[in-house]
Amino acid sequence: MGNGWCFISTPKTNPPDARSRRTPNQGDLPKFEAHNAVVLGVSLDSVESHKSFCTQDGLTSKLLSDSERQAAGAYGIPLMTFKDMKFDERDTFLIAPNGTIAEVWRKVDPKEDSKVVLEAIAKHSKS
Repeated sequence: MGNGWCFISTPKTNPPDARSRRTPNQGDLPKFEAHNAVVLGVSLDSVESHKSFCTQDGLTSKLLSDSERQAAGAYGIPLMTFKDMKFDERDTFLIAPNGTIAEVWRKVDPKEDSKVVLEAIAKHSKS
């Protein structure tokens, strides 16, 4: 794929079950790097929240704050509401090196997301 981007919309950076959901993606970062692909996590949470989230377990994932929903809106990611919380649906976009969207996955399973995206990167690399 070479210099592609994997854009992952995350509902919240630190929900109660976050540890089980972030570990597979963190562990697979070297596999993405081997394909020259950059993984970007994006949520409505603040920059400060992202920093805290990453330092808790020494995560090196790149997280972006989209508190105004500019990226989420541009990518058509639905805004979800639960009680008084607002968050983005968990979606993943594979962006090709030329800037086009190569693949989209909606309502992804965080435990399977890395595997599915890495398979797609390998498929697109052969094309």
